[in-house]
Amino acid sequence: MTIIYQDSKRISGLSTDVVETLSFSENFDSNTGFTQTGTLVTVNSGVAGKLSFDAATAGSDRRVHKSLGITLSDSAWVARFEYKFTASNVPSHMIMSFQSATGDTFNATLDGLGIVHGSDYTGNELLPFSSDGSTKSTSTSYVALTSNTQYYVEVARTSTTNLRLKVFSDSGFNIQVGSTVNFTVPSTTTTLTYMNSCVNAAGSATRSLTSTIDNLKIYNGVTSLTSKPTDRKSTRLNSSHTVISYAVFCLKKK
Repeated sequence: MTIIYQDSKRISGLSTDVVETLSFSENFDSNTGFTQTGTLVTVNSGVAGKLSFDAATAGSDRRVHKSLGITLSDSAWVARFEYKFTASNVPSHMIMSFQSATGDTFNATLDGLGIVHGSDYTGNELLPFSSDGSTKSTSTSYVALTSNTQYYVEVARTSTTNLRLKVFSDSGFNIQVGSTVNFTVPSTTTTLTYMNSCVNAAGSATRSLTSTIDNLKIYNGVTSLTSKPTDRKSTRLNSSHTVISYAVFCLKKK
């Protein structure tokens, strides 16, 4: 909640809660439910409370996955998560994918839709990716990244054949970074029931990435999210407000 100053006695609190029903959430504070293969891609280990690529090099099977407990719609879902990278060397890493089976998204025969941290265009960028069985495809449109910058990523399946990527600089998902990327995907990419993060096991071991992912949230059955203030009431300043921009107190002269 953001607290906005009105006058010496009154403040108003504005919440930007998402209206749509949350279908899945993961804050990575525990590795319970996750399966880790190999090293250097971990949950609550390399970095506490995060899914992290710990200077993760390609060329070996390194990944973590978890069942979503739901099957994503074949035409409508939105996923959001926080992403930050601190170091890389020609990366080509699957930072987040949703897929029909467990395995290295780049090489296993499975259906999947995800976001790659790549290096083909600017050295560091996010690109949509699709896996339709053994057929793999990566977008040529991207959002460029800067190291040591906190990003808020939104990926959405807006139809059976479109995957949309948006990147933001604020936790309210209001200030967009770069342009929206719409990527055509096969309508036969279906039955997505796992989340997965991995390196490319067939890639060069010189490719590496150090980054963190946090606060994954998935909204199934929708193609966009609505944020609206849920509390517009003015209230007097009291001890229940934990975050206050500022307040001014005046003494009345007698």
